[in-house]
Amino acid sequence: MTVTTIFDTALARLGLSSNLLFLSNWTPRSFAALSVPIVVLYLLRRWQRARAKLPLPPCPPKKGFLGHVDIMPTSFEYYAYGKWAKELSEFLYP
Repeated sequence: MTVTTIFDTALARLGLSSNLLFLSNWTPRSFAALSVPIVVLYLLRRWQRARAKLPLPPCPPKKGFLGHVDIMPTSFEYYAYGKWAKELSEFLYP
């Protein structure tokens, strides 16, 4: 069994024509079978790009390559987080 035979069999099971190269042979079903996934992929890609453009919330300034490692508290974390909340709240709630 060759690849073209497998491809033709799969298209036949979907009710599609195996000769989709010519527009005169396209049926509404074959057009929908090819256009719906393209539209869905386009909308997913557009949605992902829109989400990526959202700004990040404010944070303490990072220093160097390691970022925030040197300013992360090792004990009594709640005091440091409370202090950061007071300092950064002016950016969140102007």
